[in-house]
Amino acid sequence: MALFWFSDNCIYTVNGAPARSPFETDRDFALVAWKDGCLPVCRIISATAPRGDCNTSVTDFSCGRYLLECDPTPLPPSPSLPLCQCECACGRQRHLITAYGSCPCRIAIETDGEYFGIDCPVFPDDMSAACTPLNRGTLIRISCGGAKKFLCILLYDGDYRLLLKLCADRLTLSDDGVCAEDDVGGMLGCTVCRTLAFRDGAFTEIRRTCRYAYDHVYPDELIGELFVYKHFYGDSDGCAALLSRDCPAHRIEGLLGGYSRIFDAAPAECAPCVVCVADSPSPYCRVRKIRFSVSGGLITGARLI
Repeated sequence: MALFWFSDNCIYTVNGAPARSPFETDRDFALVAWKDGCLPVCRIISATAPRGDCNTSVTDFSCGRYLLECDPTPLPPSPSLPLCQCECACGRQRHLITAYGSCPCRIAIETDGEYFGIDCPVFPDDMSAACTPLNRGTLIRISCGGAKKFLCILLYDGDYRLLLKLCADRLTLSDDGVCAEDDVGGMLGCTVCRTLAFRDGAFTEIRRTCRYAYDHVYPDELIGELFVYKHFYGDSDGCAALLSRDCPAHRIEGLLGGYSRIFDAAPAECAPCVVCVADSPSPYCRVRKIRFSVSGGLITGARLI
């Protein structure tokens, strides 16, 4: 018998009836995923060996427990029309910036004889642009507001060159760079703040800090999960504070490897001191389970199980 969970980004039916999650079966079943503005995803899922494809991913938690995630294809866009326009100038050189309502949104930057296009991950409610002269060329900054904020910065020296493409919950500009804030949530209610500065012709992250809305004193059973979240956010100081002297950070990081998801609820159902991580959704991936040894609020070791 296999147990399936469904992601919450779609409405699902199983064999023509509204799907419940979790769904238990020992037979193959017809899965349909619906999402506004998209083509439905229709798949036959094997109960014994489920596999995904370009629109469906399967995360295997072992022991017959699976997470199914569907990513429907957006409907073909209507003819692309300009959403908004702005321009900026530096001396006699003028740059016209246009946002088009394609899917995804497309921003075009053009001047006499030159053109540059870039995808915009937000649907812009408004758009602004500014130019800054440099010794060799012009720095062009384009900002869009939507559910999130989008910023791109280009260098123009007879041709356009992309220096920075950034999407965040909040963006704050300064004389030499930008601060990006993302409310990533998780068990800690974390906000990640990244400061990027323009150095030697490129933008480099020079500082990262994490603010936690729920950073309490946690029992030993949750210290491993706490470490994994802080490691995921790039909070090296926070990670170091959770390790005993005999447990170097590189030992734990080697077990974690590359990962982009942390599971702290069904279908993981982790035992105390066990954390499940996985790569980005793909046609098929298997979670890695790490058991942490903790004493007095500090990690003394870890191993894969």
